Amino acid sequence: MNYSRRVEANLVEFYELVPNLPKHIRVWLANNAWRIALAGIICCIINMFWNIPLFFTSVVLNYMTGDVLSPVVPYENTQLTLTWLSILLIMVVSLITAVILAFSLNGLRNKVKSGWNGLYYSLTLNIACAIAVVVITPNWRSFITMVVGALVTGYLLFEIRPEFHHAVRPNSEQTTSK
Repeated sequence: MNYSRRVEANLVEFYELVPNLPKHIRVWLANNAWRIALAGIICCIINMFWNIPLFFTSVVLNYMTGDVLSPVVPYENTQLTLTWLSILLIMVVSLITAVILAFSLNGLRNKVKSGWNGLYYSLTLNIACAIAVVVITPNWRSFITMVVGALVTGYLLFEIRPEFHHAVRPNSEQTTSK
């Protein structure tokens, strides 16, 4: 957890160098972050179900293509060979992201730091997944989309960070003595 906090502190310093959004936009994004996270949960679930037929198709095509082409052409497409792994990884990460976002909804609605942390962890998980997918099935369009998406999403996430506060728990000794 300490490493995660150091990375977060470094990202705060990085995003302080760029211009800030107007205050009313930041407040609006922070107030509606739970709705955006709810839409993200729905998109993750749709993504999982959308990728199930793609996963089975890529597994079948992987084995059929090898059988059909091997007698005629000594050709093996490594990108096609590992597509099923990328799709499986995306499905698993979509499920984990939906769970993380679901647990952070209450914190986002109350505008506490634990809700923002859920967004941060889901973004970090999705960036790691995108890096793994680009490594497994290299593609320039995927790489450029990953970099631009990570920068923009990180910018918006760190813009609303000051609007989320640590939850202050009352001390049990103070509440019993009053």
